[in-house]
Amino acid sequence: MKKRILNEMQTNELVDAYAQIGMLQYSALDDGKISKYNRLYDEKREIEEEMRGALSWFSTVTQTCRCA
Repeated sequence: MKKRILNEMQTNELVDAYAQIGMLQYSALDDGKISKYNRLYDEKREIEEEMRGALSWFSTVTQTCRCA
């Protein structure tokens, strides 16, 4: 997936895409399509990076904002 598309996705969409890729990887591996599995792995890593970035932003905001 393209980085800019990932930037526009909501967290639940990222999670859904991540799960879908996992199922496609299982299928690819079962069919012996290693190159497809590897391509999907790369896409999954991009989603992980995007989710980590969103999580680090969220933790920064919650640590700096205190509720009274």
